[in-house]
Amino acid sequence: MKKKFVLGALCVSMILASGIGASAEVSERHSQWAEESLISADEAELLPNFFADRDLTANISRIDFCHLAYKMLEQKSLISENNVKSSFADTDDKEVTFLANSGIINGRSETEFAPNDDITREEAAVILTNTA
Repeated sequence: MKKKFVLGALCVSMILASGIGASAEVSERHSQWAEESLISADEAELLPNFFADRDLTANISRIDFCHLAYKMLEQKSLISENNVKSSFADTDDKEVTFLANSGIINGRSETEFAPNDDITREEAAVILTNTA
């Protein structure tokens, strides 16, 4: 249980840190209270590089949240070869495909992932739990 809590806390830090790149520079568009966690997540290389110029106070898309979960698994060396084709008609993203095939994420339907929709708190909670 403690391990899941720690991993969940790390994931929350990743969500808050969704605007930092690999340069250890915090975007100017963030809440000051989150800065320490943002820097820690960046130093741990838990953030995809393309998040560098994102507004940290904005909502996050389903696909970007999945990229955060994938990056954490990747840093923990928990990613295996994934040559399965996506069952989603609206994305062929390899990270989304891996997470779906691993049972970590679900689509909005059998064939729709809705990658650019904002993620709901319920969806985020399911992904964090399944990732842990």
